[in-house]
Formats: sequence, structure tokens, C-alpha cells
Amino acid sequence: TTEIYTLSLHDALPILLQSHGLNRLTDFIATEFGAIHSRNAVWFEVGEVIRNFTGRQAVLDKLHEMLTGFQSQNSGSSAANLVCISGLEAVGKSSLARKYASFHRSSFDGNVVWFNGETLESMRSSFMRLAEQLGLNVVGQAPRSNQELAAKVYRQFRDKKVLFIVGNVEEKAYWKEFQPRITHATDVVPLVLMTTLRIRCRYHKMPCPLTC
Repeated sequence: TTEIYTLSLHDALPILLQSHGLNRLTDFIATEFGAIHSRNAVWFEVGEVIRNFTGRQAVLDKLHEMLTGFQSQNSGSSAANLVCISGLEAVGKSSLARKYASFHRSSFDGNVVWFNGETLESMRSSFMRLAEQLGLNVVGQAPRSNQELAAKVYRQFRDKKVLFIVGNVEEKAYWKEFQPRITHATDVVPLVLMTTLRIRCRYHKMPCPLTC
């Protein structure tokens, strides 16, 4: 594997094709080599991406179409392109979200942020850790409200492409306290991918295949 990385892509393709097969070649390149993105890209707490995802390309493509196919910019609104991945426990919702983030990260200039949506406390902790990573001064003088904290973090991405993933959301109320808001016409519309077991989504909804 190390030798492959030292070759040019032109020289490496036959090796990759022989070892992985045509169906997995594109997926392998996206995962192993990574997408070309900004040196300052933020890849935050996404976790380990599964490698064995053979035959799921159609699922990834459909998810990408649902997430990026609709644009809305209503000043002062809580507008965001949001897709829910729903399904029973342990069917692979988080794995699908991670694989999508890895495979399509070039669409977001490499910026992918994962928030733990199980509780209000876990959501706030995720935002606090991200704020610290971004160099925001929140230690010792943390914003009092969750909305204030979220606004401070989202402000860092207002002119950037980014995918926000909110994992394992238990209650709508948790998300509402942290959801992004568009305040300027020039703001990039936030793209949010949510995984949930309990919530009935009124947003775009994508059932997770039991085999994913």
C-alpha cells in the first residue's frame, strides 16, 4: 500500500484495478487518496469510515441529490438543506453518513463537522469542542445560550461550503436550539445531514437500507 502512494495516479490505476476491481476502484480512490480540499479544511469528529461499502453507490448518489438539490435563502430564517437518515437501531445510519461525508467531501471543500445529537449536553459539548478547535474564545466565558454558541460557530462557516452531520438525534427540541440561521443574502446555505431513530422527519427523509 505504501508503494502505491509513491506512484503517480496514472501508474497506480492498474494496480488499484487489479487489487480492488472496477466496481470498487472509484470508492477506493475517494477513500484512500481523499478529495482535494483546502489546507484549512475542518474535519471534525467524523469518526472511522467503513471501507466495505460495495454496491451502495446508488444510495450515496441519491443522498447527495437530496441534500444538494434544493437551495433556499430566506433572510432571517432557519433555512437549511436538511436530510434525515432514519431507521431502526444498528442498521447503519451513522456508517452511511460517514461514508457519504468521505466520498463527497470535495463537494464541501473538505469541511465536514459531526455533532453528537443524543442530548442537549452532548450537542453543547460538541459545539464547545469545535469552537475551541476553531480558535474561538469560549473557555471561561462560554455563551449563555445554546443559540448564541451555535451562532458563534456557524459564523465561521458563513462563506464556506460545509456539511454538518448531527448524529443520533433523540428529540426535535435538541436540534432546534442549535439549528443554523441564514442572516445575510450572501450566506452559503447550510447543508445538514441528520441521523435519527425516534424523530418523525418533516424534512427530506431517506430510510436507511437494512444492508447498509
